[in-house]
Amino acid sequence: YVKLQLKLEGYYFPEVFWRVKKEKSGYKVFMNVVPGEVLWIKEVEVFSPSEIKSIAISIFKALQGKFLKAKVLKESFEKLKKELAKRGYFNSAVDFDFSEVKSAFSVVGRKPVVLKIFVKTGKKYAIKFEGNTHFPDKKLLSLTTFFESYSIDEFEVKESSERIEKFYKNNGFPFVKVSAELKAKEGIVIFKIREGRKVLISEVKGVGKKFAKRLKNKLFNLELVESVKSELEKKYRSEGFAKVKVNYFVKGNCLCFDVEKGKKFLIEKVVG
Repeated sequence: YVKLQLKLEGYYFPEVFWRVKKEKSGYKVFMNVVPGEVLWIKEVEVFSPSEIKSIAISIFKALQGKFLKAKVLKESFEKLKKELAKRGYFNSAVDFDFSEVKSAFSVVGRKPVVLKIFVKTGKKYAIKFEGNTHFPDKKLLSLTTFFESYSIDEFEVKESSERIEKFYKNNGFPFVKVSAELKAKEGIVIFKIREGRKVLISEVKGVGKKFAKRLKNKLFNLELVESVKSELEKKYRSEGFAKVKVNYFVKGNCLCFDVEKGKKFLIEKVVG
C-alpha cells in the first residue's frame, strides 16, 4: 500500500523496510521508507496513428515539465479515450513507458525521463437509429453507455438498449420495444425502435384518490408508476397482508392497478 501511494506521487522505485519488536504490551512495528528519486517528465513522445496524433500530443504535452504521477497519467488516458470516442473510435488502448535521460545537470532527488505514450485507436463505429420519430438521434446517442466506457461490445449495446427503452417509458411510451444489432466487422451499431403509442393517463383505477392524483393527467412514467406500486405494497404489508401482489396495465388511456392482497397475517406471539 505504501509503495502504491508513493507511485501515485511519482516515486516509482521506493524501498520499504519493516522491523517488528516484541514488548510487554504487545508488538511494535517500525517502518523505514526510502522513496527514491521522483520521476520528472523532461520530454514526451507519442506513438499513434497519424489521424489522431495531434489530439494525443495536445493532451500529453501538458505533462511535460511535471512529475510522473500515476493519477495524473490515468486522467490523461481517460481524456484521450473520451476525445477518441467523440470521433467514433471505441475500444481504444493507451499505454506508456519511460526512459531515463542522461544529463550533466540534474536536481538531487529528481530523475528526468522521456515519457513514451502508445495509442491504439480501436475500431471506428457508426451508430444509427431507426424508427425514432419523437426523439432525435442526438438525444438517444447521449443515453448510450458508449461514451462512459469508451467501448462497444455486446454488453454495452445491451445496456444502451435498456437505457433507451427506459427513457421512452419514462416519457409517455409504455409499449416501446428497443432492439439492437452489432455489426463488429463493419463497425456499425443499429438501434431499432418500435415506439408504440404515446399515452397520457386520463383515468386511474384500482387505487385510492391519493395515489390516483399523482398519476392522472400525466404522461405515462415508468419510474413514477413503479414508485406508486412499491408504496401500495408497503401500505398493504403494514396492514398485515405479507404476500400482497400489485400489478398494473395500460388500457386505452387508463392505468389499471390489480391488487391481490392474499391472506392477512396477525402476529400473536414473538419468540426470542
